[in-house]
Amino acid sequence: MLQANPVTSVRDYHSSAVLLPDGRVMLGGGNTRDYDYEIYSPHYMQLPKPQGVAFRTPVVFDPDMTAFTLNYNTTYEIGSNTLPLGEYIQKVVLMAPVSTTHHSDMHARYVETVLDTTAELADGVAFTTPLDDKHAPRGIYMLFLVTSAGAVSDAIWVVMR
Repeated sequence: MLQANPVTSVRDYHSSAVLLPDGRVMLGGGNTRDYDYEIYSPHYMQLPKPQGVAFRTPVVFDPDMTAFTLNYNTTYEIGSNTLPLGEYIQKVVLMAPVSTTHHSDMHARYVETVLDTTAELADGVAFTTPLDDKHAPRGIYMLFLVTSAGAVSDAIWVVMR
């Protein structure tokens, strides 16, 4: 089994954890004498990750948000460069960016989209965004591809509208 790097500082009250767009986690704060932070690399960072992630269906890029605009209950195609033999894209996941206060993130969201299993794509998937804003509130998200081996792509910023 792959091992993650160890955390070296105690993280307790007033600590914070932030998911970074490359899949690592920044840890900081807590009741420490020093103002420090560390970057935690989960075990999946050691796996070959999907590269060259790009939408295949037309998607509007919002320059003000620096993100692609996705509509609710809409199917999109997304893919990456060729994956290792036998692997495939298993999930398309939306993660809300951090908005922490007093070590709690009331905006935390992990939303798996619905994969279209009828669409046969050699190096990508078709997925349908959440039904409405009750399933994923409007706003900005990091979109990750997750492979059958558990590797995670770098995020693409999207905004749900």
